[in-house]
Amino acid sequence: MVGKGTSTYDWWLTYRDKIINFLKIYCKAERGFYGQIPERDLPVAPTTATVILALNYANALSSDEKKKLVYELLSFQLDDDYSFCKNERSSVWATSWAVWCLLEVAGDPIPAQIIKALEWLLSAQRNGGWGFDKESLPRPFYTYYALRAIIAAYKRLGWRRLKKSIKNVVKYIMRAQSEPGWWGSISDTSMALMALLEIRKIFPKLVKTSSIEVGMQRLIEHLKNENVEGEMWTEYGTPLFYIYFFTPALLVLLLKYGLPPYDDLCIRFARWFRDNIVEYKSSGTYGWSGRIDEREPCSWATALGLIAMDMWRRRVGRCSKGELLSYIESRNTSESIFASYEQLRRETEIKVYRFIIVVLLFTIMVITNPFHIILPILAKIPYATILNTILNTLVSVIIAELMRAVARRIAHIARIMKRKRSS
Repeated sequence: MVGKGTSTYDWWLTYRDKIINFLKIYCKAERGFYGQIPERDLPVAPTTATVILALNYANALSSDEKKKLVYELLSFQLDDDYSFCKNERSSVWATSWAVWCLLEVAGDPIPAQIIKALEWLLSAQRNGGWGFDKESLPRPFYTYYALRAIIAAYKRLGWRRLKKSIKNVVKYIMRAQSEPGWWGSISDTSMALMALLEIRKIFPKLVKTSSIEVGMQRLIEHLKNENVEGEMWTEYGTPLFYIYFFTPALLVLLLKYGLPPYDDLCIRFARWFRDNIVEYKSSGTYGWSGRIDEREPCSWATALGLIAMDMWRRRVGRCSKGELLSYIESRNTSESIFASYEQLRRETEIKVYRFIIVVLLFTIMVITNPFHIILPILAKIPYATILNTILNTLVSVIIAELMRAVARRIAHIARIMKRKRSS
């Protein structure tokens, strides 16, 4: 499926639209999106919200499509308590996804139905956290998704009670640790850390950095040392259905924590997405399976994969060419995850040549001193000589900075070429 020598980054650029088409064309039901397998499962609120969020994150929805999908998602809302459900049962799980999605996608003014669903979600908070429903004990897994809805609401509404709810989440998560930096399982630990990272972005003083660091280091070590591919899909039973934890989407957590996209662990997850993609019924569209024992793409897993891989692509785009080049050279591998060595080397060398040209132009300008041309005009202006001195000094400083930058570039290229020759 993936050609020999094809980089993971180039693969994603090729398959991204095919994955989006699978979600928009084959996962779309008459109302909302199918729960798992297209045309086999009924459309449900949490999957519909997940797919909408993924398509919105990928900038794959027009304004008209957003309005239509908001209307369809609201149609899953229950009439008696304004919550959202799966299998005709009010749930924090479904309501959290729905409220989060609606507040991210719906325009102003916010529909009254969304406010009522938000009120229901706030009333379901127990001891700072949330369970599957109002009667269930809280768990970090469910708490994270409810928190995302609360944060989305706080950004748009600014209610004090929303901030109080977020503060209570921090207290609950810190109490819920089974041991420092661990919450009993990969899923609960991951979602607890995701929650702390999201809260730190808007209320930095509420979250201790040490709490995140301890937990992330433990999780990273676990992911590195354990065969997580065998733990990819973990079932969480409820009386009516199962919720599956899609471990490959942990790439999002690693990137939000701050690991560079070329970190070995991030690459491991990115390659998993590349190597396990499945075509849907010879349609030319692709997705990922939601269960380890199936090879048929489903809606929610594909939506989470789209978010994870598109975030990875954006983080790669923020890296400098020199940074990526250093990564490739340090691995001394012929199969690059980003692009070929020669391509990056040429692009880096072109930047060096551009720097040199700019330096030469500025040097010529200083030597010829073009300011003597305008000085006669400025002679009648007081302090013209001082102005000339200031301008020349400014040019000299710019040239000095440019020359230092060129020197660093040349030294970097020299180190790379030396490693290349020695290999």
